[in-house]
Amino acid sequence: MDSRKKSGLAYPIAFAAIVLAIGATGRLVVDAGRAQTADGTLGKLMWVLAPFVLGIVFRRLDPLVRGEHLFRLSWERVRVAAIGAGLTALATAAAVGVGLALGATSFSATTGVPATLVGAAIGVMLFAFFEESAWRGYLLPGLLGRTGYWTTIAITSVVWWAWHLPYLDQLSQVYTTESPLTIAPRLLFGVVAMQILYTEVFLRCRSVWPAFAIHATFNLVANLAFLMGLQLQGSLGWALAPAADSLLLIVGTAAVGLLLYRRRAASAARTATDAG
Repeated sequence: MDSRKKSGLAYPIAFAAIVLAIGATGRLVVDAGRAQTADGTLGKLMWVLAPFVLGIVFRRLDPLVRGEHLFRLSWERVRVAAIGAGLTALATAAAVGVGLALGATSFSATTGVPATLVGAAIGVMLFAFFEESAWRGYLLPGLLGRTGYWTTIAITSVVWWAWHLPYLDQLSQVYTTESPLTIAPRLLFGVVAMQILYTEVFLRCRSVWPAFAIHATFNLVANLAFLMGLQLQGSLGWALAPAADSLLLIVGTAAVGLLLYRRRAASAARTATDAG
């Protein structure tokens, strides 16, 4: 048996357990009873940094991932990342347009200034990089070599979704006043859809950068739209919002991810037939 696989799921499960424990501790213990401030809180900082820091640690500890150059740049990786970012920007802008056209969203006056928007954009990109350093930078490759495709999708989706829960109320208040209790179930479906897409993109060139480009671009376009005054309207607002828990984005993301999955599976089958 490959010595790198003897640990079974110990490394990725330990990583997930520690990440989720730190996030819960940050909200329930460190930030207990504290109101959100413009500068954030210590607990929220712990929550944001835990996946990033632990991703670095576990990439060194886990023998299955240790030799992978997931952050190395190459022309192919840059090309895939650029294509992913461009298509994501178009798709997110189209989602905003659909919402406006159907009256599910509208723009209102905003007090945002260029400096505020630039600062928000930098924060969004850093947030996406910290996430991708963990989810596609360690957890995904740590599971792909040990479990089947759909088991990997299930585990990574649940962990990624659960990590959002301690601060879901603060994340969602950017675009809605809806209760996190009703957002959370939809977000799980959204995370599964995104995980399929990000996994397929990752398998294209085994790199963090394409997933980071897609993740950062989506968050950037959506967040800037809300900062510039986009608001949800009426009963269709939640379904057509440019957000990970909206019906429009869940269906669209899942469709693209499954299309890439079928194309890869068909290509692998043709290769196997030719080799036979």
